[in-house]
Amino acid sequence: MSDRHSNATRRLFLQAGLGASAAAGLAESGSGASAAETSSAVATAPRPASPRLIYNDDGFSVVALPHRVPMRVEQLTDLIDQLAGTGVGRYVFCLGNGRVAAHDTQVADRYWEAAAGRYDKPMDYRVGENTRLLVAQGMDPPAVLGRRARELGIEYYLSLRMNDAHFAYSKEGPDKSHTAGSFWRKFPEYRLGGSQDHYARHLFDYSHPAVRDFRLAYIEEACRKYPIDGFELDFMRHPFFFPPEVAADRADVMTGFMRSVRQLLTAVGEEKKTPLPLQVLVPRTLEACRLVGIDLEAWVREGLVDAIVPKHFIQFNMEIPVESFQAAVQGTSVEVYPCIEQRGEAGKGEAWHVFPDEKFRAVAARYWQAGVGGLYLYNFFNHRPHPLCQDDRRVLREISDPQSLQLRDKCYFLTAAENEGRRHYMPTKTTDLAGEERQIPRPLDERPEGHDFVLSIGDDPADAQRRGLLQRVLLRIETPGILPEGDAWELELNGVPIPADRQTCLPDPIAFAERAIDVDLTAGPWPVPGPNVVRLRWLRRHPSVASPVVVSGIELRIEYV
Repeated sequence: MSDRHSNATRRLFLQAGLGASAAAGLAESGSGASAAETSSAVATAPRPASPRLIYNDDGFSVVALPHRVPMRVEQLTDLIDQLAGTGVGRYVFCLGNGRVAAHDTQVADRYWEAAAGRYDKPMDYRVGENTRLLVAQGMDPPAVLGRRARELGIEYYLSLRMNDAHFAYSKEGPDKSHTAGSFWRKFPEYRLGGSQDHYARHLFDYSHPAVRDFRLAYIEEACRKYPIDGFELDFMRHPFFFPPEVAADRADVMTGFMRSVRQLLTAVGEEKKTPLPLQVLVPRTLEACRLVGIDLEAWVREGLVDAIVPKHFIQFNMEIPVESFQAAVQGTSVEVYPCIEQRGEAGKGEAWHVFPDEKFRAVAARYWQAGVGGLYLYNFFNHRPHPLCQDDRRVLREISDPQSLQLRDKCYFLTAAENEGRRHYMPTKTTDLAGEERQIPRPLDERPEGHDFVLSIGDDPADAQRRGLLQRVLLRIETPGILPEGDAWELELNGVPIPADRQTCLPDPIAFAERAIDVDLTAGPWPVPGPNVVRLRWLRRHPSVASPVVVSGIELRIEYV
């Protein structure tokens, strides 16, 4: 790190009101102000009303993806302009990877300076040069976007990725990427280290006070400099902060860091005469949080956070156990905003496909039914027309209103444990941080109690049937390799047997074999709002077939007239 950056980091850290004694305290114990002092300061701050939708922009997308150099100033705000009237009440702008910045900063390296005139890729060129030219015109992107958000009546948050790893698993290697940053290069001893086959070894180890100081300086500069309504810490890009063998035991260090962040935001908020809430993106289960060194219950208990966004790791699904997070914040003003990750994904051959509207509606309805305060969109823009197409705007409008979702077609689903689309650059084992068993895929055996699959929904088909508004309810259990002429099984929904004449196995026209059990539930038994238990009791495999049958997917389609 250059002397300019070293001095700026130290100066900003001391200006945060922490002082040398607090810095020493962080170095010794990972704690700043006492829990009682922090909670007292936070308790007096009014909390904003919950937004219906929160929209995360990864920052680089604004200047990198759609606009040729030089971009026009009005192009900078085109995405946020498209969010007006969609139900988005909070716009979150990411400040890059936390090592080099696509904005004007004195703490980290600026993107164009780190590149030194030679960028890794064409997109990097657009990021650096568009930002450099905007800053030269006095149009620093975070400032311009903040002013525009306020003009549109949308809350504006800045977001910092706590350990972004995109540079670490690049094909060129982290040492050759200008996005690594000078702080990272100068202090290799601050990296996690460990397994040579895992990209996490290149990330910052928050055990070191200097790493925490660097982050605090980054946060303070942004909070003081830009017109914001709150700040976000993204612990999910990427969720490794301590050596894995000690991560769970270092939670007090991260809690101490969070106390310092809360103290900083409180101080800056008092200077600006407006509270600055703190929002955090965390792993999708409380156990996963603990495994990476996040004691979320302590953060809530001490009043360190205002909003929690539990999310998956780059995977579109509807299986965040929001109820456990709601239980953790019960009796507090902390909001829980489950994340809907991605608008589409790479399929076979890297072809991009968009998730159908019916699945987006289902995910939103499931979480609204659980009583959450709002929904969080991450990577919604990813690989889509920029800034937004009309289909995207329509989906945002639909999912922001729980009432309008009630009688719209939906497809609820379970997601397989492996994230196939990410294997090409990321170890599969990182896709589910807690190491939990996922419901599928699951080989079927003849255990007497059968196999239970839990699918939570937000619809009430029985009520729609009474009102004459239900068209069809179809449960599909994907079972490649099933052989109806010899296999035997029984099905139940919430303890109610499903007659065999309601079940069909249709051959796949491509595979020339049966691949699923389709169950017509239009006349009942109907699934209920909330969790539903599908029990499949496997009785017998055809004696002449050796291969097992595996449940690889479950979908529940609800269609209305």
